[in-house]
Amino acid sequence: MKKLKLITLIILLCIGFQVTAQNKTSSSNWTKEEVKQELIDGFAQFVESVRPFYAKGDTYSQFLNKVFYGNNTNITKPIPILPPAGDGMLHKAYEYLSKGYNQIEIVKLGDYETMGNAVLFYNEEQKKAGKNANRTDLEAKLFGGNSTVLESNPLLAERGRCRWWQLSCHLSEIFGDDGGATITNGIIQLILTILGLG
Repeated sequence: MKKLKLITLIILLCIGFQVTAQNKTSSSNWTKEEVKQELIDGFAQFVESVRPFYAKGDTYSQFLNKVFYGNNTNITKPIPILPPAGDGMLHKAYEYLSKGYNQIEIVKLGDYETMGNAVLFYNEEQKKAGKNANRTDLEAKLFGGNSTVLESNPLLAERGRCRWWQLSCHLSEIFGDDGGATITNGIIQLILTILGLG
């Protein structure tokens, strides 16, 4: 019975977060507290998307190997060099998973910085690439720049709408369709302010 209650609570929370985010149609409708909460919720969803790659007792290196190459422990390929924002997301996810936290506990921890830094990285890469930016390439840059490695992992069974590395998909779930495709200046300014950078 406890499991059923927990599952029901998680489903209700997820639906509530998505409805709240999707009702915001422009960046001017967002407050700092709402953006902060959406970043917290978005990061908790990201952690859930990489949960299948973690096994109790894994080192960070073993976890990364599974994230990028699957469960085959005989793989000798190097882990891609990750920019700080991507490594930060995976390292923090590993930390929470290794401590056994569930999604509700992760939300309660209130980590908005990790997802906020990833959003800022994505936004900067989007600016550099210009209007013809390839979303898949932008997402891959956050996690080492090789979308082929990300797509070919045998553990990538469909879990929800977004694959773990598809930041723009996660952003669409957080900030609505406008947020995923093109992060609006207003939301970016709020994130910079929240992180103490703007």
